[in-house]
Amino acid sequence: MTAPTEDEAEVAHRKADGEAKVVVKREWLGQLEQQAAAELVKSAMHSVGEKGVQKLLEQHLVREEAAKKARAAEAAKAKANAHRSQSAPKRPR
Repeated sequence: MTAPTEDEAEVAHRKADGEAKVVVKREWLGQLEQQAAAELVKSAMHSVGEKGVQKLLEQHLVREEAAKKARAAEAAKAKANAHRSQSAPKRPR
């Protein structure tokens, strides 16, 4: 195997730089999202009060949990149907 040429090394270096920038950008966007969420909660607390925010958060968590259970049930149903169709004997025509 030969050593990479200068052009190949430069391309690899630029690719690594680009990937590093993407990682930094994702982290930065994640921080912005967290900050925006915190500001939204703070704003909501001023609007509806602490108890109102707590109630809204609890309702959101209940909806999230229900959606999670529904997705799990759908996945189990799809898996069972796939398993049934694979193990069912083929009927001659």
